[in-house]
Amino acid sequence: MSSVVFLDPLLTLGLPKFITALTGMDALAHAIEGYTSQRIITALGSTIISDMGE
Repeated sequence: MSSVVFLDPLLTLGLPKFITALTGMDALAHAIEGYTSQRIITALGSTIISDMGE
């Protein structure tokens, strides 16, 4: 899991509003995915990759 994030809202200034909104929703989806998948992995006591070999 990542421990560093670079957030620079100035990078979105030249983009159309629609693209900026989609980029924000994509970031939110990735944040939710990272939070929930870590909880699932912890609850199972293993990782998905290690479970594939079993």
